[in-house]
Amino acid sequence: MQGPEGPEGDQGPQGIQGLQGPQGPQGAQGLEGDNGATGPAGPTGATGATGSTGTTGATGTTDITAFGNFFTIATSTLFVNANTNFPFTTSSSSEGMTLNNDIITIQTPGLYYINYFYAPTNNGLSASYSMTLVINNSVINGTSIYSNSGSGTQPATFGFLTPLVAGDQVAFRNLGPSNINIFVTGVGGSPISCSVTLFRVGSIPN
Repeated sequence: MQGPEGPEGDQGPQGIQGLQGPQGPQGAQGLEGDNGATGPAGPTGATGATGSTGTTGATGTTDITAFGNFFTIATSTLFVNANTNFPFTTSSSSEGMTLNNDIITIQTPGLYYINYFYAPTNNGLSASYSMTLVINNSVINGTSIYSNSGSGTQPATFGFLTPLVAGDQVAFRNLGPSNINIFVTGVGGSPISCSVTLFRVGSIPN
């Protein structure tokens, strides 16, 4: 007959390590790390294709296209009656306009600068004489110039800017009430009794 189980004995020594088990499944992805330092710049790329031509810009300034210089040489006394035009007998140069004695006809429209001069001989009285711009037989306000009173030659000059169109007729008139005598004495060469210079400075403003 079997007797009762005896007490448990002491633990024996550890056995040798067993073989490595198979690799477990991959764990979840960790958090994204910080950005690394910027790398060096790469080489310059090839030049791109040339773009299309842009629109043409506005036309720039041009040379003077119309001008004239007209005058009367004082070879003898010049008489200009009241309410008549000053005559011009000589043209040194002109383009875009024509001269017919006392009328300058504009052929090229535009904005014009007009400068005019005369040298009346006063009779020693206090009266003075005037020279006034006239366009298409209409007196232009603010364009009268007056000689100084007193005896002797009393020259005067004035400049004016005005729009003109093709066909406009420009003249200069003695508005009176006195007649004007123009003569130059004691001067050599070919002194000028009266003169006018016109030139186109641009288009007529809108």
